[in-house]
Amino acid sequence: MTTTISCEHIQNGLCRISTELAVIEVPIAIDACMACQQQPNPRARNHVTCSKAIYELRKANLPVPHELFSDIKGHVPNDGPGTELGKLISWLWWPRKKCGRCASRIVKMNKWGPATCRKRRWLILAWLRQSAEKHGLPFSAFAAGALVDLAISNSERKSRKAIIHRMPARNDERWAVAITTAPRKEPTLEACVDSLRMCGWEPIAFAEPGSDTVDNVFTVWNDRKKGTWHNWRDSAQWCIDNTAAEWIMTVQDDSLFHPDSKRFAEAVMWPSEDAGFVSLYTPKHYTIRLDNTIRPPGVNRIVTKSLWGACALIWPREVLKCVINHPVATGWRGASPKKTITVDGVRRRRSRSELESIYKKRRDDPSTVVNSDTAIGKILNAMDRTMWFVDPSPVQHIARFSSIGHGGNDGRRNAWRIADHGEPLCKQVPVKTKCECRV
Repeated sequence: MTTTISCEHIQNGLCRISTELAVIEVPIAIDACMACQQQPNPRARNHVTCSKAIYELRKANLPVPHELFSDIKGHVPNDGPGTELGKLISWLWWPRKKCGRCASRIVKMNKWGPATCRKRRWLILAWLRQSAEKHGLPFSAFAAGALVDLAISNSERKSRKAIIHRMPARNDERWAVAITTAPRKEPTLEACVDSLRMCGWEPIAFAEPGSDTVDNVFTVWNDRKKGTWHNWRDSAQWCIDNTAAEWIMTVQDDSLFHPDSKRFAEAVMWPSEDAGFVSLYTPKHYTIRLDNTIRPPGVNRIVTKSLWGACALIWPREVLKCVINHPVATGWRGASPKKTITVDGVRRRRSRSELESIYKKRRDDPSTVVNSDTAIGKILNAMDRTMWFVDPSPVQHIARFSSIGHGGNDGRRNAWRIADHGEPLCKQVPVKTKCECRV
């Protein structure tokens, strides 16, 4: 078939736009091509190309996506609060089921835009409750509201993304949140970022070469591998040098935050005048004492020679500045290596030359220096600063595989009491700051 219509989307007698919409071959028709040229957005996804796709799908007795009908009625954005909410719900709670009603509500939210969705938040929550009941799933108005707010914020953030290399605006300049990330067998960075944004934080990623990436997250890329300790220390230094934040939170990329974390943290800071940090992550052994008794819930002071678990530490700006410039920090070469090892089932002591070779390797290659939490604990003890942990833990350690070979998140590498994401933290964590218990 020949046509005098000039269109770059005509290929081999097919309309490429309608073909992509229908996912089957859609032949061109001269009348349709002429009508397409007269549309406000010619040679694109418009009323005519969608109609053509629908016609061919019905002709082939195939299902028609709801989005095609929406474009027939009028232009509806392909992205927006509805699309963002759909992504979050599919990932966090709701199963990936096809639902015509849900699809129509996604399109409606996209058409409303962020401002109207914020005004009709109550209606969107009612929709989510209705969907949860329909699929026999638990519903929490608190958690669902946090999801809706994050979806609206994500939509606004994407619509403002005009300059790719510009640092995104933060909602709260009092905070700086630094995520250190490295390549993982199963990346967790996106989940971590989503949970932080649900709280109201806008993080900055400090990435080792080859790390996973997340769209629209300001990222400081390391030109070479720095390793766990130096990446953490450099991220803290960057936040001090480049922000005026009163509070700085250092985060590991396998942390999943309770949606109420920011509001709760601001309410409890600081538990004492000599506080070094407040940790939103509490590992198992800081809840269960050595005598197997259970520490009561609250914001508890932990006295320990060697800190374990630096997933989410909130620092006063001046304290963090002193920590990263402390002599222990500048000379840190990692925790002392084990003096005995097991080889072929036989346990033996390492020789002095073996121990020295380990330290030499660390000096020659700083990227092998790890044990950031051990260093932080030693520095705070030297500074006579106290360490405080929120229990039940607002942060969950979600990585199944460590980026440095320390195993998964079982045993002591996760919290024993994890806060329920469906309830505000103030209902789960009694604010008590006088507890001084030794591990």
